[in-house]
Amino acid sequence: MPIFHKRPAASATVLGAVLLLTACSGGDKAVVDEITVDAASLELSGADEKQLGQHFVVAPRAGSEATTLEALTALGLDSVTTGRTIDGSTVTYTDWRAVDGSSEVTAARVVLSGVHMSEDGATFDAVQITDMGAVDYDEVPTESGQTERRKTVDASLSELVLIAPTPELALDISELLRGVDDASDETVSEITRDMDFRAMRVADFRADVSDDTATGLVSVAQVVIGKNAEDEQLDIVVESVDFDWTLGNAAGPAAGQTTLKMDGMTALGVNTASLEDASGPNALAGLMNPGANMPYRSVDLGTVSYQSKQFDIAFDGFEADSEGSGDVLTMRSVLQPMEFTIKDATGTPLAPHMAVLEANGLSTVTLKGSATSEVDRGADRVRYSDAIFEFDGGLRADCDYSIMGTMAAAKALRDSGVTQPDFSTAQTNEDISRLIEQMEAYSQAQNAANANIKIESGRCVIQDVEANSLVTRGYAVASEVMGRPVAVLKASAQGLVAMTSLAAPDPFQRGMADTVGSGLIEFLGDPGKTMTITLAPSEPVPMSALSGDNSVPFEALGISVSVE
Repeated sequence: MPIFHKRPAASATVLGAVLLLTACSGGDKAVVDEITVDAASLELSGADEKQLGQHFVVAPRAGSEATTLEALTALGLDSVTTGRTIDGSTVTYTDWRAVDGSSEVTAARVVLSGVHMSEDGATFDAVQITDMGAVDYDEVPTESGQTERRKTVDASLSELVLIAPTPELALDISELLRGVDDASDETVSEITRDMDFRAMRVADFRADVSDDTATGLVSVAQVVIGKNAEDEQLDIVVESVDFDWTLGNAAGPAAGQTTLKMDGMTALGVNTASLEDASGPNALAGLMNPGANMPYRSVDLGTVSYQSKQFDIAFDGFEADSEGSGDVLTMRSVLQPMEFTIKDATGTPLAPHMAVLEANGLSTVTLKGSATSEVDRGADRVRYSDAIFEFDGGLRADCDYSIMGTMAAAKALRDSGVTQPDFSTAQTNEDISRLIEQMEAYSQAQNAANANIKIESGRCVIQDVEANSLVTRGYAVASEVMGRPVAVLKASAQGLVAMTSLAAPDPFQRGMADTVGSGLIEFLGDPGKTMTITLAPSEPVPMSALSGDNSVPFEALGISVSVE
């Protein structure tokens, strides 16, 4: 039986994003006429079954019945003898059944291969569980004052395969098989937190839950995870997720019902070191550093549908891939249309304004776009190009920039020895005070490191689409919410820009307020405008200058703003 059934590649439906053509390509066309180029799907292929299968290859292990029984004893499985056969280091159980208190676990077949004692404890090279079921019961009081046994969890799966677990995870699997309370929670914790195995496959998982707090169904057609220890890369496949949950044990479309349906997801060649660097208290430092390896080879997320009483999300998918050649890493991504709909804003600040949002088409909004980035590790340069974006068919943007020094900044931050504190560890007021001091030290080290990042160039074109103007709709909503005419709001905005310029503490910030602010006022003055912001310094300028550190004069930015 194959371990992976290919999901069709993400839909090749054309993404209706926009791309502003370069000035030399349009002749004397109007800018609005040029914004017609579409960004199509990357059409990534599905995961290769052979590639995934390599994670599940297990070499035979010699062993005797005596050494195998020793390991079974350490795992707590020695007392289970019904339907058991031992062949060297392989143990096979048929018609497995275990009852522990209110839990019951069954399986048609359990095969433990390579059972042995390691330096850290008992484990096995592989486990294959076929046609597994797990049931939990609660004692529920009845009207007569008695109690009755009621099923609260009924879960099943057609197959679970786990390769090369650590002794800790092997013990969790043993407890899961024996129906030990909370064993499954411990197993999930180990799997998601530490990846203490080489490969895993779960097929046809389904769980029905019904207790005093919720009723729900969770089903997953398949999950495949494989880890290559040599290059620390993960391959992950998830197929057909269906989640239907209702709080309060209510039935049908009641308050609190949530549903999630996901077509599938494939992520190949995910660099685990990048994941670690981009998580936890030092996430920012990890994200700053492009690193020596590409973060992934490809990511392909299919359609997603989420529904709740409060809001709905309909998502056509996301694709990304990366390709390396020497020191240069190129990454592409496509965000296919995502639709967000507010259904019930009761109890939120939006509730009084739902009517005006609906009247202006803002209770349901869409988002889509794509981008390409190029990381040159040799030159320590990041170029971001063809970054196109569209919000609800009313606002479009096309941006690109080039910066230098991100790797140097990350290295400087690492060399400083200062790390971002983890406030989740605080237990006393003294701990909080100490962590605040550490945060201040980290901010200073980060600011010093960021001095290495310099802007080479930048350009961003933003267009308000006159036929579906977000500017017009935004003013209409603001007018209703604030109770002031649109003309007054526009005049107030102009006054705010003037005040910002007058109140600027230094010439740099005053120049930014005058240049960008005046362009923004013109852009927001009438629907259908296109604003272009350009950074063209004669030589790279420290990015910290944008925050007004006075390291360079305003003129050195080479910033200009035009509105058509």
